[in-house]
Amino acid sequence: EARAARFVLRQQMADALDAAGADLWVAPPAPGPAPEGIHATGSPVMNLPWTNAGVPALNLPVERSRGGLPMGLQLVGRFGEDEKVLAWAGRVEGMWG
Repeated sequence: EARAARFVLRQQMADALDAAGADLWVAPPAPGPAPEGIHATGSPVMNLPWTNAGVPALNLPVERSRGGLPMGLQLVGRFGEDEKVLAWAGRVEGMWG
């Protein structure tokens, strides 16, 4: 049952990307700047859909908050398109480099 739900979620994500004519999703990886120290944000809400779907995703630090803490972007691709996500990460990183 969980595997079937994963497949449905993957397909819905692919359909949404197709409808938008997009290669990948761009989303915030956290609800704000990184917490100080090694603490997590405490909420998986920003990455749980990608984890459940089993699709490639990565986070890139792109800015710093007023307090100097890193803020980033999350790039999420289609199932099996890991290389495309990495290629886009290189482009995005070059923009903020």
